[in-house]
Amino acid sequence: MCRLFDPLAKLTGLGAYAHMDIGPDGRRTIRLTYARMVRANEARKAQTIRARYERLLLLQLDVPPGDRPRTVQQLVASGKIRVVGGKYKRME
Repeated sequence: MCRLFDPLAKLTGLGAYAHMDIGPDGRRTIRLTYARMVRANEARKAQTIRARYERLLLLQLDVPPGDRPRTVQQLVASGKIRVVGGKYKRME
């Protein structure tokens, strides 16, 4: 069985960590921090993943303080998202 792509796990592998910030207008965004010195190409990859999967990352990081972020597999199992044609679709 093929594994689902998890952007949060991929970012961690690149040395980048995602954090959810809430602006004064209530808009949620993803901010990346780096745990160590990363190469420029790894930082570019991390920024590309953040931009492409921002909505999925927001779902993964939308947990109470102190809880671990959700994995993509947990989101699929709980019915919050599903895979349609190789893309993640949010269930309403």
